[in-house]
Amino acid sequence: GGGSSSSKPAGNSIPSSAPPFQFASLPIRGRTRQELLSAVFRLCDTDRDGFLNCQEMEVFAREVGFEGPPEEWVQEFRTVCGSYHGDLQRGLNVKAFADFVDDQQEGGCYCTNEELKTIQDTLQARIADVSQEAAKRGTSTAP
Repeated sequence: GGGSSSSKPAGNSIPSSAPPFQFASLPIRGRTRQELLSAVFRLCDTDRDGFLNCQEMEVFAREVGFEGPPEEWVQEFRTVCGSYHGDLQRGLNVKAFADFVDDQQEGGCYCTNEELKTIQDTLQARIADVSQEAAKRGTSTAP
């Protein structure tokens, strides 16, 4: 006899027994999928214009495993913009970004909530590092 594990379609959420993270100082914390998508989007949107341009999307792409050279990413970004109704200059808005990250088809970049949480934590830590560097140089705007 075998014990072939058949994967059930996603939908029934498994309650997490893990204790909540103690990141009181971090402003962006996502829990639901929508919050996670929004948090990752905001962390990537460094110019705060409500769109992820080519450079900002590349940060996300590298977090999910894109390893090609920058010029290869530019081509990839054009394809993504075409598929998800993004603007080549401004990039993807939060809705287009969510569609991209929710898409389980070939052209999409499906991420589980766990993956989104990891990306969020990584980007958050990177921003914290940059802030600390700025503080050391005396250019911090913190009170």
